[in-house]
Amino acid sequence: PEVVAGAEGGATPWEELPYVCVIALRDRYVEGLMRMDMAPAGFGDAPVYHILCFQDWDEAERFTYLLRAQRYDPTKAFSVTMMAPQEVQMHGQMEGCQGVTVVPTGKVDVSPGRNLEEVMVELTQFGGAEYWRAHFQNILRTNPQPDQDGVTRIIP
Repeated sequence: PEVVAGAEGGATPWEELPYVCVIALRDRYVEGLMRMDMAPAGFGDAPVYHILCFQDWDEAERFTYLLRAQRYDPTKAFSVTMMAPQEVQMHGQMEGCQGVTVVPTGKVDVSPGRNLEEVMVELTQFGGAEYWRAHFQNILRTNPQPDQDGVTRIIP
């Protein structure tokens, strides 16, 4: 499971938090929790969806602001709601998700002036770190390309 910063600065598995802040999505056709494909392009045959959650309410609210401001679609409504971790897992399983990503407080900058696409990339890299590592290892294993000095480098 993902680990988030605890109240005393230690690590706490997200399942032990009293609640997480999820992004609820509603449009004309569907109502549910926001999920994101956490795998890099070219990773496997199918998307790797995670339910997206935040540890901090205010950061979740700022993220929904970015969604509304930069992906304006009058048919979609985003809101933040609190859920118990077990409830989020249950929703994820019902929606066919492979995991849950809980963004720790301060991990991703969701300031109002940020570019939404940059924020989405950061969220994907954080939430899908294991998929990104596997993807880079596979690229290196199947097609290593040394630099000019003859050293092969991977920058995750």
